[in-house]
Amino acid sequence: MDNELTSAPPGRSPLGRRAALGAGLGAAVSVVGGFGAARAQTVPASTPADTVASAETTPADGSAPAPTTTVPPQRPVGDDAALLAHLQSLEQAARHLYDGAVASGSVSGATAAVFAVLRDAHSAHAQAFNAVLGRASSLTPSTAFDGLATAFAGSDAAKAAYELENQLVATHVEAIGRLQGTDGANLVASIATVDARYGTVLADVAGSTDLDELLVAKAADAVSVEG
Repeated sequence: MDNELTSAPPGRSPLGRRAALGAGLGAAVSVVGGFGAARAQTVPASTPADTVASAETTPADGSAPAPTTTVPPQRPVGDDAALLAHLQSLEQAARHLYDGAVASGSVSGATAAVFAVLRDAHSAHAQAFNAVLGRASSLTPSTAFDGLATAFAGSDAAKAAYELENQLVATHVEAIGRLQGTDGANLVASIATVDARYGTVLADVAGSTDLDELLVAKAADAVSVEG
């Protein structure tokens, strides 16, 4: 069914799909393992977790300067939890789409192999949010991508998956600018990078020769995030 998705156009050597996918998977492992390692680090006793010395300025009256000690919070604050939970639900929705295509047998060959790996990767992404959200986490899939279900079961499944990853990247990048806690922002930035790598793999599987597509450089609309 998906021969046109898995064969490279004449005269073009396909990207090293196994190598590219391996790189994406390695990054996915880094998202979960690396984030956990970062959370395990402790702040030196001499520097409180929520303060840091900054450049001092001398007041006009010549009195001792007062250092600025405020730094961004680590843990989610304000609307962070709602925003992160929404991103988690989008990653879970992506997992649901890949799983449905693989389970139904609508994709085969290289496309099926890639979809199976990305299904597990997005599941890991969704789980990674638990470290930041704790009890506020939710693994209920978002309905934002329900309209892609038919395309995921068709002959252009790899192209549909590419669009999904591109939209996820755009959504995560937009969210980074809204997050206040550094734990959440760092995690989302890591996941956005990995999702972009998946887009590169999918563009190649779909037979694309467009450099902007292969580099996931084409702009996509971010999913509306209420948070």
